[in-house]
Amino acid sequence: MIQGIHTIVCDLDGTLLNSDASISSFTRNTLQEALTQGLYLIIASGRRYRACLPYIELFQGSIGVVCNNGQVLREYPGHEIIQENFLDPVELKSIVQMASRMKFSPILHVSFPERNQVEILYDASHSNPAYERYLRSKLLFSELESDPVRAGTDRILVCCFFSDSKTEIQYLKNRIDREMQGDKTRTVLSEIPDIGFCLEILKANISKWSGIEYFARIKNKAENGIICFGDEGNDIEMLKSVKHGIAMKNASAEAKKAAKIQNPYSNDEDGVARFLLEKGIVK
Repeated sequence: MIQGIHTIVCDLDGTLLNSDASISSFTRNTLQEALTQGLYLIIASGRRYRACLPYIELFQGSIGVVCNNGQVLREYPGHEIIQENFLDPVELKSIVQMASRMKFSPILHVSFPERNQVEILYDASHSNPAYERYLRSKLLFSELESDPVRAGTDRILVCCFFSDSKTEIQYLKNRIDREMQGDKTRTVLSEIPDIGFCLEILKANISKWSGIEYFARIKNKAENGIICFGDEGNDIEMLKSVKHGIAMKNASAEAKKAAKIQNPYSNDEDGVARFLLEKGIVK
């Protein structure tokens, strides 16, 4: 049994979502019961808010949303923007130039406040299979730019690079980590189902966990009452930092190493819901 939990934090892909990218009725009903019992739910995802919405809208109640791996914090159902964090355009330009020499081109998530949404800017002159698969999944929300960094200016939330080769993108990550000695950005490497390997450039000291901490402060909730579920590289900091960090059965080796507890169930086995029920967190 785990007692004293007031906040449930769930990653989406590979955690709350099954392999069909859906939430089962069992998991949905369990989390709705948690909300009914007064627990607070936070969805913490690398996705944009709009890409999280179809899943959040399945629930009734107040839900915190940590989007873009912590770069954006919003709250449902009012859609309020709680916080946005932007990349330094000068440092980002240097990173993009370095990546370009290695034949990588950026995909940028850019905030457009006048539209109240985040759009994707990309350069169609570059192509690789993972890059194209990602863009096809976001096509309706994307804009072509010959110089996406210039177009995004100081409203860039996330910069992404994609590859089917973990070796190649790991090499890019190592180069950026080694040569960009500034304290303004950090890198996160993860694998996106059906897309490929994704290297994200994020603002330094910003992560899913920093977003969770911010929600805890403004909600006046103690951090030791938070439980987090995750499966990938972008979940590592929250799994490592929170008292109750739960790695899914299907999690990466790195995520399992960071977590305090191993979930015996996968995302295809209603792992989040079954863990919450078996540990008495949801009655």
